[in-house]
Amino acid sequence: MKVLIVTQYFWPETFRINEVVGSLAEKVESLTVLTGQPNYPNGKTFPGYKAYQSQKEYRKNFKIQRVPIITRGSKNPIRLCLNYLSYIVSASIMGFYKLRKDHYDIIFCYGTSPILQVIPGLIMRRYFGSKVVIYVQDLWPESIAATGYIKNKMFLNMVRSIVKLIYNASDLILISSKSFKKPIQNITSRTPIEYFPNSVDMAELTRPTDMKVDLSILKNNFSVVFTGNIGYAQSTETILKAAEAIRHIKDIIIVMIGEGSCLDSMKLKTKEKNLRNIHFMGQLDIEMMPKVYEASNVLLATLADEEIYNYTVPQKIITYLASGRPIVAAMNGETASIIRESKAGLCTKAEDWEGLADNIRQLYECSVDARDEMGKQGSAYFLSRFEHSKLILQLIGKFEKLIGVTK
Repeated sequence: MKVLIVTQYFWPETFRINEVVGSLAEKVESLTVLTGQPNYPNGKTFPGYKAYQSQKEYRKNFKIQRVPIITRGSKNPIRLCLNYLSYIVSASIMGFYKLRKDHYDIIFCYGTSPILQVIPGLIMRRYFGSKVVIYVQDLWPESIAATGYIKNKMFLNMVRSIVKLIYNASDLILISSKSFKKPIQNITSRTPIEYFPNSVDMAELTRPTDMKVDLSILKNNFSVVFTGNIGYAQSTETILKAAEAIRHIKDIIIVMIGEGSCLDSMKLKTKEKNLRNIHFMGQLDIEMMPKVYEASNVLLATLADEEIYNYTVPQKIITYLASGRPIVAAMNGETASIIRESKAGLCTKAEDWEGLADNIRQLYECSVDARDEMGKQGSAYFLSRFEHSKLILQLIGKFEKLIGVTK
């Protein structure tokens, strides 16, 4: 079986698709990744790459075809739109030209926002005669409506029509959250929809590294660690208010690891409120994260109180479960259900800063054994539902069924 992965984001950018590709490549005949030049999240190309060049790379079991792209830039919405559009156009034209002599049985499109970035895969299917699978990570147009930046109903309806065309043109839709099924069924009834959760390769959490970073602030305090994107969806105000409510407990420190559109404003408000119990560590290399989890007492996750986020299961929740550390969260919907069902920690409603502060205090006051038991429960829940190697075999089975391979 020959597989083409269509994704705007790929290594050295940090996305779930990296692990999927690495494992999938070991089990199929050939695998190619069609992607752009890496520039997420800072908007600048990574060292060794040039935005306006195409290039081919070879890894042990697969090859990467990179196409020119306009970088994201820094917090400019027009530049960001050009970034998305440039990948769609470049991958559809130059990507097709570079790969035209190949053949693919499956085109697997990694559907992060915007879903429009799967269009190159739909265009190429007509030439290669491939089956197209879309792996939906975000709901559209709900995701853009939730930001509040776009409220024009005519525009949102137009986006909805485009999304319907995309879904109808695929052969299989995989959803990373069970809650995605009904909203997608409201758009299309033509294409089969199947649940395929995100995961994390446990090897990534246990691989030794020589990289060093000062984690003394985690080890010398009761550390409540937030990782990942720091943006509108993460409701940073909830974290700020919770931190203010427990500022009198000197041992507790909230550590923010990551970057995002709300990072600067959060830093400013932290300074204005003189919150000494919030510490910013910036973006860390993924190789360092196992050491971070090991040194943390509790892992923190928050989402805004918007309906769209009730459907979403952030990738970091799966990683938190796998890490074996207790979780404290302020979230609704499916993610809240997972935390409660797994007994991996404490969860309050989205934007409930008082409940979040109380839960942090409760975890601080409970015994080490009680926290360790939560971590063990989360790890066991991960292994039973999100174990990476089992899910990869399931994915291959879905591909084989599509192309009519029988065993």
